[in-house]
Amino acid sequence: SELLSEEVHMKLDDVGVVQDKQEFLASIDEWQGAVAGAAIRHRIEKSEKGETTVLACYDFPENDTLMRETFTVVGGRITASTQTAVAQDCSAY
Repeated sequence: SELLSEEVHMKLDDVGVVQDKQEFLASIDEWQGAVAGAAIRHRIEKSEKGETTVLACYDFPENDTLMRETFTVVGGRITASTQTAVAQDCSAY
């Protein structure tokens, strides 16, 4: 909660959802349940001028998915995040 600005917008491109801070925080329990048993690998692709892009592989017990996540940080707080599906598997990771 402390890492998110009050005006943050969390955009989940793969499911067509944009959440504000309260909606995102309310969804954390559901998200934790969805990724239970998964390993999450990530690496920074680039980071400049307050924007960091991460390639993340979500290794679930029965499948995996590759995501690109971009975070904008202003004054030490996340002001925007966009999550986009890259592939149905992590072979490109």
